[in-house]
Amino acid sequence: MHVSLTQQVQQVEDTYELLAQALGEAATADLFRRSVFFVSIGSNDFIHYYLRNVSGVQMRYLPWEFNQLLVNAVRQEIKLEFYDLEI
Repeated sequence: MHVSLTQQVQQVEDTYELLAQALGEAATADLFRRSVFFVSIGSNDFIHYYLRNVSGVQMRYLPWEFNQLLVNAVRQEIKLEFYDLEI
């Protein structure tokens, strides 16, 4: 099953909201500030999409360009979504 980056970030936000309801906003923000987050790009993000040439992606990007596209998408998603958590 493929879970998009956007969906994964939404799951973190949902978890934050549930914790905020249980622990309170300040305690949850402190917990997230002290937490370590691991972000991983898996095979479905590169091998299955780029190498299988889904939607003709190989004609638009060289491998290193596609890698940069993925990295920039992850950076942007994290900045947009986690900034809203005010942590």
